[in-house]
Amino acid sequence: MLVWACAIALGWFEVQRQWVRDRHEAIDWLEARGRYARLDGYSTHPEYPKVPWILQKFGEPNFVLIHIENEDPADNRYLVDRGREFQRLFPEARVEIREPGGKDVTLARD
Repeated sequence: MLVWACAIALGWFEVQRQWVRDRHEAIDWLEARGRYARLDGYSTHPEYPKVPWILQKFGEPNFVLIHIENEDPADNRYLVDRGREFQRLFPEARVEIREPGGKDVTLARD
């Protein structure tokens, strides 16, 4: 019984570590886009949603806004899908995608 409980706990812990790794990969992707993407945040203001407690234990910062510029209309579907992925990875952040022509699309939080 103890082995089973330890296996469940370790499995849960590994899922959380993967979430942290996925967040870091997403941040790298955003930073690679240069001026076409921006992360704002690290806010501790009580008005903003907070990063989930387990991510706080891993030292993850609290992001307020993820902004992605779309320069190519052909990329629109891809960037919306990517934006939804960012919503899953960064539940504390508002995700915005600026379409060509300057229209901002804010993805709704689940």
